[in-house]
Amino acid sequence: MWMTRRQRQIAGTFLILSLETIALLAGSGCRDKTASHYDRGVTHLDRCEYDQAIEALTKAIKIDAGHVDAYLARGVAYSFEGQHDLAISDCTRAIEIDGEYASAFVERGWAHWRKGDYEATMADCVKAVELDPELSEAYHGLAVAHSEMGDYNSAIAELTKALELDPTCADAYHDRGFVYMDRGLVLRKGDDYDRAIEDFNEVITRLPDCGSAYWGRGEIYSRQGRYNLALADFVKSLEIDPNDVDAYQGRGIVYCELDRYDEAIADHTRAIELDADCYEAYDSRGLAHFRKGDLERGIADFSRAIEMDPNDGAVYLNRAWAYCRNEEYDKAWKDVREAERLGFLVPEALLRELRQAARAKA
Repeated sequence: MWMTRRQRQIAGTFLILSLETIALLAGSGCRDKTASHYDRGVTHLDRCEYDQAIEALTKAIKIDAGHVDAYLARGVAYSFEGQHDLAISDCTRAIEIDGEYASAFVERGWAHWRKGDYEATMADCVKAVELDPELSEAYHGLAVAHSEMGDYNSAIAELTKALELDPTCADAYHDRGFVYMDRGLVLRKGDDYDRAIEDFNEVITRLPDCGSAYWGRGEIYSRQGRYNLALADFVKSLEIDPNDVDAYQGRGIVYCELDRYDEAIADHTRAIELDADCYEAYDSRGLAHFRKGDLERGIADFSRAIEMDPNDGAVYLNRAWAYCRNEEYDKAWKDVREAERLGFLVPEALLRELRQAARAKA
């Protein structure tokens, strides 16, 4: 469910959680001969200067091989650099030094999550809760693991617990909003969308420059058919991050629904420029071409999307519609059968149009 595009949203959460850890580390002090290197490393970490942080913290560790906070801080820095095995190693060393260091378990769980090992994330965060039942970040980590494993109810419960412990935590509202959104999509629960909007509203109040909150709220408005509200949120998201592929995608879809096809095509084209592997952008641009009446370009984009992901039956159905309108009925029927094989329900309107064409041909 979430590292694909969705995981990029949640990734920001653990950066915030880790920065909270940094604040705790800075306060721990360790006033000995390692203090200068350690404090400098934490300062670099707080400034997102990860290479310098790693260098300074490594010097602290060379002087004092038992400096638990230096290992944890360096583990955080490695995580920010994408060096997750090294992050796990440093967090494990911190745990070996102090087996009751709950934050070290949480940070190691985060590194496991980034590697896609969600069971390990859950195990570490369960241990953190055992050690410190009041550590909100541990419940947050459990929520991430549950959500990745498709257990939305447990994810929401854990995030709600995290918010009970820390009602000011914007990132917990942020991620609960996305879990509500995901559950609403899977279970078709409209009230989940309303709850998600409430959570995104809370995030925007606390963090007005959080582009992903605008994107999430805009996505829900789009699904609800509230296109003008969705458009405003996608525009705001792009003001905050002009290179947000998801926001271009979302805005392009809204433009298409508002019959603003040229603008839709431009946004999907920009999404492709930013992420050439985004097959959804080809599919969406194909739909805009199709609705504009440019069947050949629509078919070309649908075909490109299918090349990139041959297991999305919805794209076969889109191309089937285009083939049908282009009077390429054999190709349309072939796409219909492939969509059925993939488990997708074929719209009765499409079948009716194809059958009518077959009768006319006979």
